Amino acid sequence: NVIGPGDSFDTGGHRYRYGMVDIAVVNGNLEVVNQLKLHGEYLWGIAEVPSSWPAEALKAQVVAARTYALRRYQAGQRPECRCHV
Repeated sequence: NVIGPGDSFDTGGHRYRYGMVDIAVVNGNLEVVNQLKLHGEYLWGIAEVPSSWPAEALKAQVVAARTYALRRYQAGQRPECRCHV
């Protein structure tokens, strides 16, 4: 567990500030997993549309993002990263 409440870290131009980040060496490879709560932290991190857009557009984006994540979760883990999304 690398970060705690209110903390963040940056890597390769990406900022991680939600959820829990675990870093491990698995079979000689570095594995980084950002665990997020679907109905909160995951949705906070999507930025497909600006927050200045109308509320109904933002609601539609939340529905689309949540549907995408749930479909990926239902499909099972991807073997190349042992992740869902």
